[in-house]
Amino acid sequence: MANMNYAVKKRRASTDVLSYPRADGEHLGDVFVAPSYALKIAREKKYRVKDVVLRWVVHGIFHILGYDHADPLDARVMETKEREVIGHVGGVFVTP
Repeated sequence: MANMNYAVKKRRASTDVLSYPRADGEHLGDVFVAPSYALKIAREKKYRVKDVVLRWVVHGIFHILGYDHADPLDARVMETKEREVIGHVGGVFVTP
């Protein structure tokens, strides 16, 4: 994840999820999650791995759609929408 983050966004850090919008008109973009990190978080917080991965995938999709969490109001809007989507697919919203 650190290598991907640097290659595309020039950020020298690892992360839990990366999302990259595409400009090809055919796809929204790509979302990548760190599976070993998802497993670690799930074990530490006693979550199901699939709930952690689902949260990260949904979070990444919202970034591709233009949402951000740079300020508290934007973060609340984004989280509300994430909760709604996760609830619709039968997942459990987790806070890694």
